[in-house]
Amino acid sequence: MKPGNIFFLFALFPLIPASSTLAYGIVISIAIVWYFLSGILCKRLVSMIDAGPAGIVAELVCLGGSASLFLCFLRAFSPLIAVSLSLYAILSGFTFVLLVSIDRFPEISGFQIPVLRFIPFYLLFSALRELLSFGSLSVPVRSGTMTFPILPAFDSYRLGFWGTTGGALILLGLIAWLAKYLNRRISAYRRNAQ
Repeated sequence: MKPGNIFFLFALFPLIPASSTLAYGIVISIAIVWYFLSGILCKRLVSMIDAGPAGIVAELVCLGGSASLFLCFLRAFSPLIAVSLSLYAILSGFTFVLLVSIDRFPEISGFQIPVLRFIPFYLLFSALRELLSFGSLSVPVRSGTMTFPILPAFDSYRLGFWGTTGGALILLGLIAWLAKYLNRRISAYRRNAQ
C-alpha cells in the first residue's frame, strides 16, 4: 500500500466517532477547511514576527484559538450539533493531515495538498457509513440534522453494526484492502501494457 493511503487512514482515526453520519462529516469537513485557512494565516503572521523556535508553539496556540472560534460559530448555528461534536471539533484542529497540510502549503499546490484530498474521502466515508448503518443520509440544519431515508425498510436488514466504532474500523480495513488491490491491478496493467 502506498504511504499516502495509509496516511489517509491514520488521519481518520481520531475522527472515526464523528463520521457516523454525513451531517457530522460535513460539519467536521467545514471545520478542517476553516482550520486550514486560519492555520495558513497564523503561520504567515508568526513568520512575520520572526518568533524563532517558539514559532511552532505560537502557531499551535493560534490553531487552538481558531478551533474555539469555530466551536462558538457552531454553537450559534446549531447547539445540538455543537454538543455532539464539541470534542471532535477541537480534536480535528490538531489532526496530522491538517498540520502537515499547513506546514507544506507553500511548497505544494492544488490537489496535492493532503487536506484537500482528505476532505472528499472523509465525506464519502461518512456517507457510506451512514448508508450502511441507517439506510439514510443526513445534512446539518439549525435544529440538528435532517435525515433523508434512502433504503426502504432498512430496519429489517439489521446492519446497525456499521454505525459503531468497531464497524468503522472494519470498514476502513476493507477500504485499505480495496485500495491496495486496485493499486496492484493498475500497476500490473501498466506493466503489461508497455
